Amino acid sequence: MDQVRFNSNLVGWGSLIFIVEINPEFGGGGQRMFGFNSFATGDETRERELIYGQSRAQAPMGKSPGEYTPPEPKVRFLQHAAAAGINGGFDSLITMLSRAAPDGRSYGNVSMYWSLQVLEGELAAMYEWINVTVKGKTGSWERGSAGLYEEWSFQCDRHYINGNTLFDSSEEG
Repeated sequence: MDQVRFNSNLVGWGSLIFIVEINPEFGGGGQRMFGFNSFATGDETRERELIYGQSRAQAPMGKSPGEYTPPEPKVRFLQHAAAAGINGGFDSLITMLSRAAPDGRSYGNVSMYWSLQVLEGELAAMYEWINVTVKGKTGSWERGSAGLYEEWSFQCDRHYINGNTLFDSSEEG
């Protein structure tokens, strides 16, 4: 079995199940995505500042609650899976997004919900991205037998790993 790394964890490539749901607020249902060969979750941060005040220790008196910066995931697709029409019973990403756009063409503002399940032996993990939109994409055509690729970058509002968050979700609605 081909082994791949997902955020440095060694798992079998067939252990990844990537579901994309378009306009989840309308309950549109999800579609499993095929034809991707790279998935990077991106960096997620929560920047905090040390708060200083008058104290004998001259040490910080506390920290700010922090500002959460969600990850910007990147996915590399075989070109036909990203941009072509209907492929072997599943829609390409552009087809799915364009169909959901108000004008039927502009796919950049369409909101998605993503889930990526990793099921490998005893390793089971669920990654979720909320309110995902397209940030950009690049394509490359290279000589060789490997095919054509497109790498897409995305933005999201929130990210969960097995239901856990880096941001403070105590007052989330």
